Amino acid sequence: LLAGTAPYREKPVTDCRDRRQRQQVQNAESALLPEPRERSRERGEPEDPCHQPRAAREPAPDSATHGARAPAVATDRFTPAELEPLLRALEQLGFEREAMKDVFYDSRLRKLDGVLSVNALNPDSPDIYEQFTTPYALHLARRFERRHRAELKAVERQYGVPKEYLVAILLVETQFGQAKLPYRVMDVFTTLAVEGQPEAVERVYEQLKDRHPGVRKDWLSSRLVEKAQFAFQELVATLSMFRDNLQHLYEVRGSYAGAIGMPQFLPSSYLRWAVDGNRDGRI
Repeated sequence: LLAGTAPYREKPVTDCRDRRQRQQVQNAESALLPEPRERSRERGEPEDPCHQPRAAREPAPDSATHGARAPAVATDRFTPAELEPLLRALEQLGFEREAMKDVFYDSRLRKLDGVLSVNALNPDSPDIYEQFTTPYALHLARRFERRHRAELKAVERQYGVPKEYLVAILLVETQFGQAKLPYRVMDVFTTLAVEGQPEAVERVYEQLKDRHPGVRKDWLSSRLVEKAQFAFQELVATLSMFRDNLQHLYEVRGSYAGAIGMPQFLPSSYLRWAVDGNRDGRI
């Protein structure tokens, strides 16, 4: 929706109490420091309540993951046995087999074991959104709205979406483009798509049962199959987006769930709704 706006990166939103409550979440992505307190004071702007020297700061959650655990990145490769069913399914949908082999046997493709547990268990809770209602967060939202008011109003007139909704989405999802998006979506979707197989369920269950004793194997099996179906659909959407530019597939990065861009939409949403706002031929 904001394709016509100039690139802009706000300072990240942080919340000390919320961050401390989630210290059990492993491998969280470290957020960048907010705007220096001295410059905020000079302009009379709200201070970041979490301002500390970098060495004293605790890891902050990645907003693009909505506060959930950012998974550790594994370097495992996919086996031909894992990829073959995927290639056959894509071929049946009209994708050229040789082109797909080039994509999925690319040396950059990695299996991300960490995304399995965080996608399957989805450790999300309402309290993580408290950090986006602090005075500092609201200040950042108002500042973004002022700087992009013309574009936001144009979108509001054309599509009927209140500009406040757009600003809120961008704040929560990626802190106006500031949140880290370190995962290649090809890695994420391929990992989830192949891990609905029975042998994968057993392996994932063994990995999770000690840390999550309440997880039942039958529930996990159903959940991984559901996620595999979702991931395959998004994989098809991603490949469709880049059908004429497959060489750029591995440049696309997103969250652990595969959401991309400042508003964190899935590839299928981009295919359905995206508009070239500034008519430069790119979205």
